Amino acid sequence: MKVILTLVFILIASASFSQDLGKNFPADYPADLPKPKITVYNGSEPVDKGTVFMFDTDQTVKDAFNFFTAEMPKAGYKVYSEPLLSGDTGGSGLWEKDDKIVTLLVMKPEGFEQTSISISITSK
Repeated sequence: MKVILTLVFILIASASFSQDLGKNFPADYPADLPKPKITVYNGSEPVDKGTVFMFDTDQTVKDAFNFFTAEMPKAGYKVYSEPLLSGDTGGSGLWEKDDKIVTLLVMKPEGFEQTSISISITSK
């Protein structure tokens, strides 16, 4: 729960103070993680035992969420906590692989045109 609340705070802050770092994924983005369709890379932040990556996309919340729920198992990740989609406003999920946990938060803040994606990778 602490990780999800931290992600929500970081995601809202990144939506408010977004900086366009380009459309490319950062060099430290894990190679085994699926890469969603992004329009903007907003940066990354260190968190306890890991990193949070923040992106914007022109996909709907549902499309971005469904991308991850389909691609994470193909990349060898197992569901750690059942992914939940809340209509058009947001979704979250947790997956695990080896010694890491991946937390996904997809949301479209009110008044924003882009959908925000936050991906946290932490050690178990």
